[in-house]
Amino acid sequence: MFSSNSGWKEQWWYVGDYEPKLPEWTGVAPVDFPEWKSLPTIAENVQIPELLSRIARLKQEGVTGASVVYA
Repeated sequence: MFSSNSGWKEQWWYVGDYEPKLPEWTGVAPVDFPEWKSLPTIAENVQIPELLSRIARLKQEGVTGASVVYA
């Protein structure tokens, strides 16, 4: 079945390009750094339980991702 997709605008949303502006389009693919996919170091592993505990406390206090972004 074919459709004219006449109602597409009602399903889209837009974000303004406010300051700081988005970078100019370069046409170059993003660089993938190997450390982004590496496992945590021993020092970082030690921090994980503490960070998870802090996150759990903040969630109990009602902090959400949206409230952090809004602040």
